[in-house]
Amino acid sequence: MADVAHQFGVVYRAATGKVPDGDALNAKLRQLFVRKKDEVKSYVRNAVGKITLSMEIWESASGHAYLLIAAHLLTDTWDPVRFLLDCLLISPDVKEEVVREMLIAVLEDYQCVDKILAISTIDEQTAARVGTAEALASKAVHLYQTYVEQHGGPEVAKVSCIGSGLGHCVEPALNLATEQVDKIRRFLKVLLNNGKFSELRNEAHLCLLDYHELKLDSPSVWTSTVAMLDSAVKMRVVIDKIVAQQNEGVCNAVTPDDWIVMEFVLELVSNYHLAAQDVGKTDYPALSIALPLLEFLTLNLKTQKDRSDIPAWVRKLASDMLQRTDAVLRSIQTDVYYHGTILDPRHKLTTIPATVNRHIVEDSLRAAFSRYLIQANGPTPTVGSLPAGDTAATTAAPLTNGTGTGGTATTTATPPSTSSATYRAGSLMSAILKKNQAATASLPQLDELNQYLNTSVEVPDADPLRWWENYRKVYPNLAQMARDYLAIPATAVPSPQLFVKERAAGKWRNRLDVEEVSLYVCLKSWVDVDFGHGTSTQAANVITIKRETRA
Repeated sequence: MADVAHQFGVVYRAATGKVPDGDALNAKLRQLFVRKKDEVKSYVRNAVGKITLSMEIWESASGHAYLLIAAHLLTDTWDPVRFLLDCLLISPDVKEEVVREMLIAVLEDYQCVDKILAISTIDEQTAARVGTAEALASKAVHLYQTYVEQHGGPEVAKVSCIGSGLGHCVEPALNLATEQVDKIRRFLKVLLNNGKFSELRNEAHLCLLDYHELKLDSPSVWTSTVAMLDSAVKMRVVIDKIVAQQNEGVCNAVTPDDWIVMEFVLELVSNYHLAAQDVGKTDYPALSIALPLLEFLTLNLKTQKDRSDIPAWVRKLASDMLQRTDAVLRSIQTDVYYHGTILDPRHKLTTIPATVNRHIVEDSLRAAFSRYLIQANGPTPTVGSLPAGDTAATTAAPLTNGTGTGGTATTTATPPSTSSATYRAGSLMSAILKKNQAATASLPQLDELNQYLNTSVEVPDADPLRWWENYRKVYPNLAQMARDYLAIPATAVPSPQLFVKERAAGKWRNRLDVEEVSLYVCLKSWVDVDFGHGTSTQAANVITIKRETRA
């Protein structure tokens, strides 16, 4: 992504031969901001289908807190696109009610209140244990859901970040291994400080061992800690040898008991690490990844806690992790996750957890799909709203036997009755019949869903977005529903990492005041999206400077 402030400085200096002062920088950025925001508003307003949001509280390096609200959707060519709607400065003691009102104001500004399908934040368990700033977004979403329900708006689902959920599950294990983690960190820091990091590779070569790169972890990123421990255990012989060669007191020896703790901890958390890697393999993980991953982790821990060949403390640890994992799994057993999973052609109904009543899930999916049919074809008539004239009665075969393998709907036309018993237009029975006829007339379209569910799943490495792009004409109505649900990310997309790179901005970024950071961050999100087509693009020379005439 092009850096807006830096780009402005380069273009300005090339055109004028001068370094832009603060006023020139701010004025030009504001001008660009107004133009781009109008483009974003138009794009959101005209977007077909639903939009998913992600909300996050970001704290800048200067210590100021901002509410970042990002939009996620799929383009006409089934390409994911995401961008900020706003970056709002908030006070340190802001309440969740205020954050909710800020969200409402943003959605009203973009005229997209009725388009929101889901909002993604950190998971419930993480929100309950982290600081108030990080939990604000999650609490505000709950308040917003209540607000929408009270005002009769379309239901808005809450999506939990699977990444933070996995971190919540492994926390007991990493807390138990705190001492061992600290020893490995100190060992690596000693090698770094003494310029002897290459000794690891050399010693591995001398010991005829495969070299596994050891990297100092980032304490706030649990996956990096697990990776560090995993490499350390694989390099145990080398580490013990180097520690033994160090002067006494330089670094504490890792004892045999320490290695045992690390090995058992890794046995419990390794699958979580693999799950996090699966999520991280793509820049846009599908919602369908969450349910099967967490069910697998739950079943695996149930096996671990019942083993008789491991120490009691390991079984206790497995039980603690199982309790957390089961809680995360239960928290995502909601319609939005079921629908997102089934609409992924790699999954369909095959990975719905065995403990879930599939009849209820299918009924929910069909109800949601029927709403898409109504949007596409118009609402069915009600008793108080009669179509003019009489139509032929229709009957339809059942669509499903409750297991997702129902027959094909058919319609049979009946000639208009000529007897004296013909119901006169406007009668109650006439209204009821016409309502049923209108409803059954749309049933053949429901066969899209039956046909989709009754075909085999795709191979695991299939791209669900490309699949739907290819089959959108086969399932025209279902494709629109899939387009909405597959746009929901499985993670609360790390907006700061995507849209905020303070170091890259250099001195240009440092010239912006607190309020102008919001402007700057939004622009960094917008300049790489062609809102005329809804595609990502590397914008070049988005800021134009009028060349000054030199004497």
